[in-house]
Amino acid sequence: MNAKNFARGIGIGMVVGSAIGMTVGAAAKKNGKQTSKKVSRAMKTVGDIMENIGSALSM
Repeated sequence: MNAKNFARGIGIGMVVGSAIGMTVGAAAKKNGKQTSKKVSRAMKTVGDIMENIGSALSM
């Protein structure tokens, strides 16, 4: 696997993840604080995973 394909995959994943995050965020506003709390926790977890992957790749 070359770096260009890897970077393309990462970019597509980020775009899809952002779209899902915006959709879930809009639904969270309608459903109140409990859904918002779950979304916030999920987004924090995704951020932690991305940070771990980034640090593993920079080794």
